[in-house]
Amino acid sequence: MIANIGVVVSALVSFGALVVSFAVYRHQVERARSLDARERRVEAAERLAARRQASIERQEALSQASMIDYRIVHADSALVDGLVRTSLTLTNRSNQPVSGLAAWVADERINDVSGTLEPGEQRAFYLSEECAAALRPDRSKLDFAFTDAADIRWRRDGTGGLREGAQTSTGDWIWKPREGPVVAATDLVRPLPAYPPASRRAPRVRYAGCLAVLFLLAAILSAIWYFIR
Repeated sequence: MIANIGVVVSALVSFGALVVSFAVYRHQVERARSLDARERRVEAAERLAARRQASIERQEALSQASMIDYRIVHADSALVDGLVRTSLTLTNRSNQPVSGLAAWVADERINDVSGTLEPGEQRAFYLSEECAAALRPDRSKLDFAFTDAADIRWRRDGTGGLREGAQTSTGDWIWKPREGPVVAATDLVRPLPAYPPASRRAPRVRYAGCLAVLFLLAAILSAIWYFIR
């Protein structure tokens, strides 16, 4: 009888150990899956935050350049009857100065356009008859350039587009792809979402282990009771 009790107890102990091992393994698999999912969410949130931050920084770089505006004005001459004078009016609507003014019509440099624009300042430059005639049907032939307060060189076309310039070692300018103007950066970088720690699942393995131990004890006691009654 004692031998039979030993066999039963050994079998029950082995079964209990198997149950506990399976519970621990299942918990480890679930924990690894939870950690992987959490890492993917955090990485996705970090990439989104980085894109938003880059967008904000780009909008900040474009903000002053977008506030340098222009108008083409056709007005009758006060000195000569029937003569229409055409002028290019540049306006600095930002709160910082810009320098290095330059302008082109159909890639021909307008020599009179130069100097700086102080905050809120407006300057008018008269255009030649050739330039005025070229702009009447198509204002997109106009380009003007300036350097903002951050020492970035910009070229703005007649339709409002902006191109950032990069100067080569030979002194020539390379203009980056056209970007639309902005007034101010309005997007915000939101904080990364707080994810619950992966250890929140940890109590499950303790509960499973306790249940396995209780089940094992109950089985052992039942077996002993069966053989000694």
